[in-house]
Amino acid sequence: MKISFKYFHKAVDLCLGLVVLIGFQYLGDLFKNLFALSIPGVILGMLLFFTGLLIIGKVPQFLSSCTDTLLPLLPLFILPSFLGIMAHQDLLSRDALALLIAITVGLILTQLLIPWLFLFLLKHFNPEQKKLP
Repeated sequence: MKISFKYFHKAVDLCLGLVVLIGFQYLGDLFKNLFALSIPGVILGMLLFFTGLLIIGKVPQFLSSCTDTLLPLLPLFILPSFLGIMAHQDLLSRDALALLIAITVGLILTQLLIPWLFLFLLKHFNPEQKKLP
């Protein structure tokens, strides 16, 4: 019986990447509780993770492989929060106008700022693209 290790390295990369991502989430929760911060631990973990990536200057291969696998599944990770919102129908009906305005303004600002941010970052971090507007 021959054992195939064709997907073994991908599975190891996925597991190691998940350990790192979840580890930073727990580290953020630890900082939140340790310093009694009002920022959610998940956000702190994401900032710590981003800072770590900036310090090492690149995304490790195992992490890239893990995120490439998880990225198409992102809507499934967001779905529970939407379902949680639907459990609070009384809040939705009471604050529907405020929520609609906040979502609309956020969407418009995002649509206006993201292309500008993309061009700014492309200009400053990609030396071959200095000729962009």
